[in-house]
Amino acid sequence: MKQLSDTMKWFSPLRFVVDSLALSSSAGRLQLYGQKWITSISEIKVIHDTTERLIEYFSVSDKKSVLEDIAYVLRDLRSIEATIGVLQNPDASVSDIDLFELKNLALIESKVTKRVTEANIDILPLPSLKEVLSILDIDHEELPGFYLSDKYSDELARLRKEQEAANSNEELERIALLVAQEEDRVRRVLTEQLRPYSTPLSEALEALASMDLFIAKAHWAIENTATKPIVIEKGLCSLQGIVNPEVKFFLSRKNVDFQPVDISFGAFPTIITGANMAGKSVLLHTIGLVQMLLQYGFFVPAEHVELSLVEEVMLSMDDASDQSKGLSSFGGEMIRLSKMAKKAKTGIPLLLLIDEAARTTNPLEGRAIVEGLVAFFAKYNTCAIITTHYSGIRGEANRLRIKGFIEENLKQPLKVANLNSYIDYSLVKEESESTPREALRIAEILGVDKELLDNCRYCIEQDILIDGRE
Repeated sequence: MKQLSDTMKWFSPLRFVVDSLALSSSAGRLQLYGQKWITSISEIKVIHDTTERLIEYFSVSDKKSVLEDIAYVLRDLRSIEATIGVLQNPDASVSDIDLFELKNLALIESKVTKRVTEANIDILPLPSLKEVLSILDIDHEELPGFYLSDKYSDELARLRKEQEAANSNEELERIALLVAQEEDRVRRVLTEQLRPYSTPLSEALEALASMDLFIAKAHWAIENTATKPIVIEKGLCSLQGIVNPEVKFFLSRKNVDFQPVDISFGAFPTIITGANMAGKSVLLHTIGLVQMLLQYGFFVPAEHVELSLVEEVMLSMDDASDQSKGLSSFGGEMIRLSKMAKKAKTGIPLLLLIDEAARTTNPLEGRAIVEGLVAFFAKYNTCAIITTHYSGIRGEANRLRIKGFIEENLKQPLKVANLNSYIDYSLVKEESESTPREALRIAEILGVDKELLDNCRYCIEQDILIDGRE
């Protein structure tokens, strides 16, 4: 998997979470975008423990106030890697803007260190920039902004006084040139004085950006009732009460609640069936989001999660970009499935999410393709979660079904806008190889013409008699 900024480009549920993070600084957001896919259990544990600690601090009023204060201070934190890079170049000299940026960073470190020390808050180790601040704040004002003070050079102070007293333009220009030359010399001296602190400056910038990110992650976890996931090395993964924050947000605007879902899966194929509009695609997106949040160092929107780490999450869903590449929907899907198959053969742990496999081809071949996927991923012990509307799928797989309509609550006719209020999105074990035939039931409760539906039912009955598989 690539870094977070690349993943969020093609996975909108992750982008929604990222956009909702209350980060204070551009440096914090840049660090967020650059987060790598984590495959180390110990590394994830450290990140989650830190987030958990901050969540506990948020529950204590005085510590919460300090964290909010720190977040306010971090608003002035900027990404100044290029400025620090000047100090690492032996032939370069800093400008006044560089000195301002370095002083600003040192001031932020000083303020944050003071607050965490006084409140006894443990977030991250923060390198001290006390020496840097003493160099750049020679007047001991502890104020933002930088000016080449007269205290840096007696000669500079003398020349500036002469400049103020100059009686002619010619004299003023002559002294101004000498002042500029002396200021350049002072900058070179400051550059040499600051050069040994380039590493602490880089470390402090990274640590402060991480603080911003951790505070935002903790706040997001609280706002979304997210929990600390349990990372397992192998075995059955269990997701209880998982929620899709993006869908939940848009449903809440219609005063509709999002129904949390439970699901278990492992290193084998899982087939999920259910009526159209019953939430199969949302479920796949939610599973993928939970896995991604875990491995990008977030808490997850769920009641309880036990997940193993994977090298990559791969999706095969309806993709409009296929058409832009000159591919048919079926052609684009086959290319995605082929990539999944090649990765599965390598033996690396994967999470494959396949929505309505082979839905754009004829039922005979479509069913065969789904059966082929089940057999293939079972052979290579690959976690592949496949939704399908095809009946009679054979093969060894974990079979689940979305419960679907709550018949006793139905009031006809219904509208598409409120249909989800009458659907139970929970999963049940499905023992048979058939899939529920609910398409016509949906059409019926939506008020579709009765004669048309009767014709459709007759055709289905005739197909069953001819096929003989059900």
